[in-house]
Amino acid sequence: MPRLTIAQIISQPVAKFLLVGGSAFLADMTLFLLLTYVIGMPLIAARIVAFLCALFMTWQLNRKWTFSARRQYSHKRQWMLVLLVALVAAGCNLAVFYALIHRFPVTVAFQILAMASGVLVGTAINWFGSNYVAFRDVTV
Repeated sequence: MPRLTIAQIISQPVAKFLLVGGSAFLADMTLFLLLTYVIGMPLIAARIVAFLCALFMTWQLNRKWTFSARRQYSHKRQWMLVLLVALVAAGCNLAVFYALIHRFPVTVAFQILAMASGVLVGTAINWFGSNYVAFRDVTV
């Protein structure tokens, strides 16, 4: 079996999606921590604001890089589909986050673990929704 190069791996949509998502996670986490510990915003409000900023970032990067080879919906229609997929994924993400921060002692380390757990659940849902709904090739 031939070995894949890094460039070949990164050229795959799932790898691009994960790179975009990883970058958005870092931006999301950074903004969440700044809003919570620098500005003093309540946890859930900070989480929602950080999530929305990361969502816009992922939509743009996925549209222009991850799924750029596909014939795509109009910006407006695609944004609505991205929003729908993201809201389903976010609902699951926030439910996991909320359940964990209310079940265990709240420390910075545990908040990060709770957020990461929610993000993992949301990522799986988001991949399927993005690949098969929001960014599907409209010529198919």
